[in-house]
Amino acid sequence: MTGIKGKTGVYERTQEYKEQSSLRSWDEKNPNWKGDNVSYWGLHKWIYTHKGKAIICSKCNSIKAVQWANKSHEYKRDLDDWFALCRKCHHAYDRISEKRWDKFI
Repeated sequence: MTGIKGKTGVYERTQEYKEQSSLRSWDEKNPNWKGDNVSYWGLHKWIYTHKGKAIICSKCNSIKAVQWANKSHEYKRDLDDWFALCRKCHHAYDRISEKRWDKFI
């Protein structure tokens, strides 16, 4: 039996509860979903949820302080618009234009 443990015992989850809990997801079904109006940190959390932890820098192959960087600097909810960079390469990438970055890689 699956249920919710309360102070006085275990209560069985009703079908209504299960339907309501499906609305509490992280994506578009959530009533608090902001779409492209998400905050900086909210977007990074969304990327981390969908892509996982950034493990290796795509430029220098470092495994220290690797983070997700936005390719277009437009902060879109597009998983292909993000790539893994270490802190040093991420800082350099944010300081130079995209045209120069192609030569940097």
